[in-house]
Amino acid sequence: MKLSIIIPYHNSDPWIGAMLDSLLDQDLPREDYEIVVVDDGSTEEPVTLHRYAEAHANIRVFRQENAGVAVARNTGLDKASGQWVWFCDSDDYVQPRVLGRLLAIADAQQLDMLWFDAVYVRQGELAREPRLDFSAVSPVQTGWDYVVNPPAKMGMAVWRYLFRRELLAEGPLRFQPLNYVEGRWFQMELMPRVQRAAHVAADIYFYVQHSSSLLHASKAKNYAQFADEMAKYVGVMAAKAADLAVPGQVQRLLRQRCDLESYRLLGNVSRYGTPALAVSYFTKLKALGTWPVRISGGLKERFLRRAMNCRGLWLAAWRLYHRLRRPTAEAGMLLLSALLVTCCSVRVAPGGESAGSKTVPAPEEAAVNIDSLVKWESPNEVFYKDIFLDAGIGLTPRTSLYAADSLGLSLEGISFSRSDSRPEEYERQAAVLAGTPEDLNGRLLYPDGQPRYRVLFVCGGSSRTHAASLDSASRAHIRAFVQAGGSYVGTCAGAFLAAVGYDSHPDYPDYLALWPGTVRHTGLSGVYTGMYVEKGSPLLAYADFGGDGYIEGIRHNKGGYPQSYPEGTEILALYDYPGKAAVHRQPSAWAYKADGRSGRLVLEGSHPEEVRKGERRAFTEAMIRYAADGVGTVALKGVLENGVPRAMDGAGRLGDLQCHHFAVYVPAGAKNVCFSVESPADCDLCLRLCRDAYAFPSAATQASGRKGARQQLGFATLDAGVWYVSVQCLTTVTVVPTDYGQDYAGRTDVLNGVPYTITVSWQQNG
Repeated sequence: MKLSIIIPYHNSDPWIGAMLDSLLDQDLPREDYEIVVVDDGSTEEPVTLHRYAEAHANIRVFRQENAGVAVARNTGLDKASGQWVWFCDSDDYVQPRVLGRLLAIADAQQLDMLWFDAVYVRQGELAREPRLDFSAVSPVQTGWDYVVNPPAKMGMAVWRYLFRRELLAEGPLRFQPLNYVEGRWFQMELMPRVQRAAHVAADIYFYVQHSSSLLHASKAKNYAQFADEMAKYVGVMAAKAADLAVPGQVQRLLRQRCDLESYRLLGNVSRYGTPALAVSYFTKLKALGTWPVRISGGLKERFLRRAMNCRGLWLAAWRLYHRLRRPTAEAGMLLLSALLVTCCSVRVAPGGESAGSKTVPAPEEAAVNIDSLVKWESPNEVFYKDIFLDAGIGLTPRTSLYAADSLGLSLEGISFSRSDSRPEEYERQAAVLAGTPEDLNGRLLYPDGQPRYRVLFVCGGSSRTHAASLDSASRAHIRAFVQAGGSYVGTCAGAFLAAVGYDSHPDYPDYLALWPGTVRHTGLSGVYTGMYVEKGSPLLAYADFGGDGYIEGIRHNKGGYPQSYPEGTEILALYDYPGKAAVHRQPSAWAYKADGRSGRLVLEGSHPEEVRKGERRAFTEAMIRYAADGVGTVALKGVLENGVPRAMDGAGRLGDLQCHHFAVYVPAGAKNVCFSVESPADCDLCLRLCRDAYAFPSAATQASGRKGARQQLGFATLDAGVWYVSVQCLTTVTVVPTDYGQDYAGRTDVLNGVPYTITVSWQQNG
């Protein structure tokens, strides 16, 4: 059984039919998935539910005494037999014919968890058109990394993700017997177990907001229970934030989450509860250390947070609000609070509690806020090699680039026959690009999803043949490569492949859609065109092309030019071909960079890569250099704290020749400062250090010099401030030439990365 779909049910007969219809209309054989419905003590006869169960063998219904949604989900987990688990609600529905594609992505990436998106629908309204881009799969991350740096809005609802049932075995993990925050609690406990998580940009779930739902039915009636559960949840998060076993960056995220939930809790309990109830939660949150709240957010939120920290004024204003209960009451409450704060000269420090005219800072705010001091991202400098050459199925066979040789750039790649490709070539191409158990992320990506090469070069041939030869995982990895910061150069077919579509096919499904525009064929075959590199082109920073910016005689064969110009598109060069007015002075080369984190695309409609020397080779060199200079940023893996080891394993492992970066704030007076890293793997690591800049090899001021998996840098004292630390794995594979490019031998175990632990410690004077 591949999948178990678990649905808690309570008096949901009017809606359950829509959910079951959508779950039965899927692209999976019925015998591959089960729908487990747990009737949580319904007081109304579930006629529709029983009718569906009798008609469909893969729908199983279980009944229990009314115990709440959390217990119903636990019952479903106990009955489930699928490899994967998905929780749905009985009054929503899902996108038809998607489950097979979701499981294919999860299996191909060997995931523990797959996130997706949702459409929110108000009862009685039409849903917006869903987005279903199953090729837009994010790089793989650990569960904790996903929480800290989500590639998309994560959400707390359990219906937003599939997960492997085996994750629940240790513990075992079950839902807390709660009605409102059981999903948040479950997710918080599940994420540390997730080693491989990814997100697909597809709207899979339709969440219907009913007026009769548990919380919306009567906020005043239900809010006391909701607030109690939320306070317990904040307490658990606060405890985890103080747990030294939790990574430092996650601790900071948990503290931020505690602060946000405390702010929301106090605001809502004041609005929906009684003044006495609000007083009790001020007391509870103060005991947890999450009140006073920090001063953050926009102008209105900052003011509300300041007012909230003046407990007496806050409660007085809300007593007035409850007494007036008119549309203008809330505005009056805000105005009254403002007047009281101004007249009483109350000043509240960030996170501090009011004390007349005296400022009382919170203890944690008195310390240095390193989050605001560090550079969280920096342009990447370190890669396994410079260029990966894609001359795969349908493209012109090629194992080298003249421009790469002249620039002294390292290159690897694949090269297969242009036509009549053999089955083993498809398998080899997929193994290189999509990955194998020995190399889960494929050649292009490191275990943490960062680009392994600086530039992906895709040469000419047939874009449609090559696109069709790529499986979904290969396309996803190429997209992830660019999104994570690797640059892309495409000539002729490579330019078409990078686009959304071509000519009268504006949305060609097998193309990569890296550049959000379409390409039009020139209609020219086997001709030679000139090329204008006009003033202002970024390529002139790399070559002057004889001083006139003109290049003669570049071969052109069924290439193209931009049919549209999405924002951010740069024109690099123009065709010179007066013989066809529709083509003459159209852009022949263009560039695009989506954002600072992604790599730069450089696309060209002709074939300058074929030429050994002269201005045509210089043109290819300039394109490669412009792409290489446009690689994206690399992010810190975290901020280190004194004496707290940071373990990197799972999808956070270190790849061959890759650098991981950390920051640490060394306070004044620190002595006997020691940086250390060690790995249980048989590998050579290098530890580097730099003040105020990422510790790339080009910038590091200190580096460990010996071989081995244990490295250390020690100092009697260090200048106070932010220091950046990098760890690099110097152990790499042995490259073996083959008739299709290169293969690997030797230390192939490093392709899935090496685990390590990094620690910094010091003694503090006084």
